[in-house]
Amino acid sequence: MAPPLEDLTHLLAELAARLSRPPGGGAASASTSAGDALSASVASVAAALNPDSGRGGPASGTRVLDAALSLMCFDPIEVGRARVDFLVRTIVSALSASVSFRVVRPDGGAGDEMLCAGSSISPGDCGELVRTCAALVEKLGDCDAGRLSYDLSCAVVKTAVLSPRYQCLFPLPYYKEVEEQVYNINMGTIARELTNHPSYQVLPSDHSIPLRMLLWHLDPSIVKHDLSEMLKEAIKRPLLCLRKELHGRMEWRAIVICLVCSPSMFMEMRSLFHFWFLATGLGSVLELHNAVVSSVLNILVNPMSWGISMEFGQKFPFSHAYFPSQQSDLLPILTGPLSCKSFLDLVSYIKALIHLDKTRAGCSLQKNLQLQPSKGLIKHNSAWSMVINFPVWFTFATALLFHREGSQDYLSESLSKEIVAESITDASLAQRAAFYLSWVLCPSNDDQSEMLANNILELSHSWARGNKKRPIYHTNTVNHRRKLRIPTSGNTEKLHVPTNPVSSLIKDFDDHCAKFCTITACPQAQVEELSDFRPLCHNLLHLWIPLGVLLVSPSLVNEQSCDMLLRYASTGQVLESNEVQMKTKEHVSNNGFPASCRRIAERWALSGAYLIFGWFDIIEDMSSVIFDCEDTCCRFVSQLRTKMSPYLVKCVKLLLEALDESDHDRDFVIDLHDRVLNWNKNGQCCEAFEDVILHMNKKN
Repeated sequence: MAPPLEDLTHLLAELAARLSRPPGGGAASASTSAGDALSASVASVAAALNPDSGRGGPASGTRVLDAALSLMCFDPIEVGRARVDFLVRTIVSALSASVSFRVVRPDGGAGDEMLCAGSSISPGDCGELVRTCAALVEKLGDCDAGRLSYDLSCAVVKTAVLSPRYQCLFPLPYYKEVEEQVYNINMGTIARELTNHPSYQVLPSDHSIPLRMLLWHLDPSIVKHDLSEMLKEAIKRPLLCLRKELHGRMEWRAIVICLVCSPSMFMEMRSLFHFWFLATGLGSVLELHNAVVSSVLNILVNPMSWGISMEFGQKFPFSHAYFPSQQSDLLPILTGPLSCKSFLDLVSYIKALIHLDKTRAGCSLQKNLQLQPSKGLIKHNSAWSMVINFPVWFTFATALLFHREGSQDYLSESLSKEIVAESITDASLAQRAAFYLSWVLCPSNDDQSEMLANNILELSHSWARGNKKRPIYHTNTVNHRRKLRIPTSGNTEKLHVPTNPVSSLIKDFDDHCAKFCTITACPQAQVEELSDFRPLCHNLLHLWIPLGVLLVSPSLVNEQSCDMLLRYASTGQVLESNEVQMKTKEHVSNNGFPASCRRIAERWALSGAYLIFGWFDIIEDMSSVIFDCEDTCCRFVSQLRTKMSPYLVKCVKLLLEALDESDHDRDFVIDLHDRVLNWNKNGQCCEAFEDVILHMNKKN
């Protein structure tokens, strides 16, 4: 039996009024009349909760109890707290009793059945109930460590969420009609008031539905606000390790756990980030999106590492419930093992999807398709939107593109073993890698995607043809001393070895490939409009492709060539060998710069640090699943860290000089310090990092 709404709202209002008055204050007559009214409301609610109980006089019983407590010398404040506690719990029980379930047959016959859960309070009355609750929560404050506020808020918001919008689905004794627009505006205003209370940040310990998630359903604009606040922080702090922050910061962890509790809100999150990324082209949006998706999947696999009990974690849905049902076959590939065979399966899936999309479109709009490309591949529920959430596959494709047979480098040797075991050809892998990269960069224009794939593939063939003509720089992972095997002068003239093959690779890529990568790259006009943002925030995913050379053939890349690769990947600038030397000397010198030059140097350094830290996070994820031997994985990661350390040192030193000359926010200094400390701790790096860390410790 559901309690009367008038008694519930009166009970909430009277309790709020009592909390506003000091203990023992007020006129005796007013207190007596208010007590009688409150007792009557309590009696009505109690009768609804306990229909078989006796019909004794609750008012007289309450007065006798008050007198007995007074004679026993109980503290009036403690009595008041106990009374508030029991009244709040009575209200919570009454609201829980208002929820019921019923089975509905949509066709009215013996066909399919639908289970409906609903509250006995109509939407028109929920606004008054939630408004009264918000006032009472404000009065309760930190009473009982905020537990009363949390329980009451959850009960009231859950009642409002379950309030039936259509009387035909859940008939009520009476139904108060209200306009949908007015209801949404009023309820949204009240819900946002509840988000300001500390209980909004609390996660339940009893495995119940979090208040934050209930408020998301009550007013979807709240989840948009929460995610936008996270995005602002990510843009403001470009060197922040997002996955670490999502786990360590309690507010962000609460948001991630709420997304796990509600697959529908997780899909809403993906839709918002997808729209923001396409609208702005900001790489920070994609990075945060990927970090949240990775964290949610990690919770599903290992909930206890996030402070969630195994019992509660077992109640979460399977991972396929969080992604579009039409892409159910794609998710196991993306979350499965990272191997050449899996990559071929991924490409085959994408090609089949493209063929199916063309077939469907050709049957209905053949003429229109000839005039403009289909935009279906970049919808929020498309395969493309899922693929870009797993950047490890993009990085793996860049490695496959430049893989060469017979290489003794760690990753190339591992790939060669699988290629032989699975009877796969290098040419087939390179061709599919070029297709995959072009599809990710140009998902909605088949012609551009095909031209880009051909140009990327030609670049791969050109690199493979010149592999035997190039000097190899062997790096010892113990002492990191380079041993250069240099061809004789006669062989050099005979083979026409270029002075710097990496420079030629970068120039060819920039001339023939970069111009097609405009879908996910931020347009130049938009870059100017967003000049207030840091330049590194703009998505430059296509510039990562030449970095595949560093993954599979680090022995062919000396320090100067590595600097050129990292400079191009972070800024898009194509530099010759002599320009790298000249600009490096300028940037690390202590001579005075004009203000504009210092600003350019700072932007260059920030872009470089952002690229190295972000890209290396992906490399560590990739290497942990590719290599069977942990020792080989560590040596591969250490080799790459050693290759990139000289360039990173230059970037960090420039950033420190900029920090000395201007006032930067403390968060940026902390993020840079944490990144450098973690970089130096996890590998054998150059001694220059020790001096940098000492200098940064003085700043902190």
